[in-house]
Amino acid sequence: TLKSGPTAARGALREGQRDWGWEGQRCADEEGFDAVTLDEAGTMVFFKGSLVWKGFTGAAEPIRDSWPEIQGPVDAALRIHYHDHPEGLHDNVLLFQGKRVWAYREGRLRLGYPRLIDQEFPGIPADLDAAVECHPKECPSETIVFFQGPRVFSYDLRTKAVKQRAWPAIYNCTAAVRWLERYYCFQGIRFLRFNPLRGDVPPRYPLDARDYFMHCPGRGKPLQAAGKYAAEPGTGAWPAREGSGRTVAPGAGQGVVLGLSPGP
Repeated sequence: TLKSGPTAARGALREGQRDWGWEGQRCADEEGFDAVTLDEAGTMVFFKGSLVWKGFTGAAEPIRDSWPEIQGPVDAALRIHYHDHPEGLHDNVLLFQGKRVWAYREGRLRLGYPRLIDQEFPGIPADLDAAVECHPKECPSETIVFFQGPRVFSYDLRTKAVKQRAWPAIYNCTAAVRWLERYYCFQGIRFLRFNPLRGDVPPRYPLDARDYFMHCPGRGKPLQAAGKYAAEPGTGAWPAREGSGRTVAPGAGQGVVLGLSPGP
């Protein structure tokens, strides 16, 4: 599904001027992202148009630099983390576009790809909007949740069974991702947290992704905690794991402990 067009190249910068062009665009654009996923190394990557941002800070780069066989925009993306996958797709990154899916292992396209989506995932429609894998400790079995407009499908990787879900609180996800054992649906630049079994959404949502999933100038939610603990502006924070008082800052990168917070 076409959700955004290619981005214009950044212009020349005056001496001493910081480049908030390709880096800042993900902060300025109200449309949000075409797809979000973790790569094989666990880095969160954000796709939009012909560009991709790797990590919570930094400038964008063309998608073709990392995945040369596919041109943007990407409809949906996910990382398969399933040791017993019958076709060896464990720790592969899957990119969806139109009727086809590409599978990458360590940045290299796997033999036999791209494939038609309905060949790789029988019963799942083309032109997806988002996809996210649900791990067995949060779902009864290794499952992928697919989104297409208001429709939600769950696909069992072992049995290949497909179920269509009636989740009125979850609709029109433009991207989805699992992070720290929690599941997020992006709706443009805003996001919801949802239960991958029931589709429930906790109070307080939606929230603005620019306060939690990226570093944006002048933005960010300070930690609501007693005492001196506070997050860097533009980072946001939430617990490192369910039930933990320790928090990490998505905008700060790999598990930076900031203090105590209930988190989003």
